Amino acid sequence: MSFSSETVVPSKSQLSMSKAIVKWKIPTGNATKSSSKGPWPNNGIRRVRRQRKRKNNFARSRRRTRKRHKGWKRKAGVKKLMINNNGTAKNDSNYQGNNATVGNQTNQQPCNSIQAPDMNYKNGSIECRRLQSSELEQEMNCRGMYNHQYLATSFKEALKFKDLDTGRNLDVSKSSFIMNRKPSRRQKRKINIKPGETLIVQCHGGKTPTSSGNLRICPVCMAITRQPSTPRRFPEYINELLCDPKMVSTYLPGIDAFCVQKTFTLDLLQFAGDWELNSALSAEAGHDVYTEKWELYTQTIRRHCACELLPSSRMVTLV
Repeated sequence: MSFSSETVVPSKSQLSMSKAIVKWKIPTGNATKSSSKGPWPNNGIRRVRRQRKRKNNFARSRRRTRKRHKGWKRKAGVKKLMINNNGTAKNDSNYQGNNATVGNQTNQQPCNSIQAPDMNYKNGSIECRRLQSSELEQEMNCRGMYNHQYLATSFKEALKFKDLDTGRNLDVSKSSFIMNRKPSRRQKRKINIKPGETLIVQCHGGKTPTSSGNLRICPVCMAITRQPSTPRRFPEYINELLCDPKMVSTYLPGIDAFCVQKTFTLDLLQFAGDWELNSALSAEAGHDVYTEKWELYTQTIRRHCACELLPSSRMVTLV
């Protein structure tokens, strides 16, 4: 058996490929130089390529997860899904509470991180207690601000209001309607006042006799107004006397006068989201107990509808 002593000369394509492999810059230190057995890349370069591919796939999957869960919240626990740096999901239940705002200031109170309807609830080692209506009413009575003629804590109590014009008890009849609400075809037996709405209970037209036997000039309506839900206010129902909202015009051409809504103000309570540490309850319970902080605000109440003459009216000479 004889062997040839001729040397094998590689082709031009093999030479160009081997030069490209030598010039290849490897970003990580796991790959070694090209093998001497041939011009093809070794397992180190293949391993680097697989790592890059897995890294790109993971980054692409993380971007899709962020887009899918962006802005997602659960109403029950007021929770928001956040993404960690390593791509795993975490449940951040304090997101909305830590970013709750009152006016232009950020409220960092931990009791606001859980919007629970319960009167008492815990957030970690902190106990949060809401004030009951009886406690708020007692606070207003101590300050001499609670007037049962104009204020009520419930709709059942508001039905005991007296007409501010005649002094008689309320008569919620079929003629009653909700102000600025479209009437429904089916008359409901039970009247439901939503927050921020006004129930017109009974109206007295112009030229009708008053309780003193005189005649009214401006038509008036007895109404019950429910306070808006945000911010929470106490008491919730207000007794008012309005100028008839169904009047086409407040101008009275016969006597050159106008029907003008008159108001007065009362100091009531409202809860804007602030809590305060109650030292007495904390000492009794053995841990920190926070209670709602209610503040005073000025509420405008519509009291009566007055007739005001113009200076050029003919009735001025008769007064």
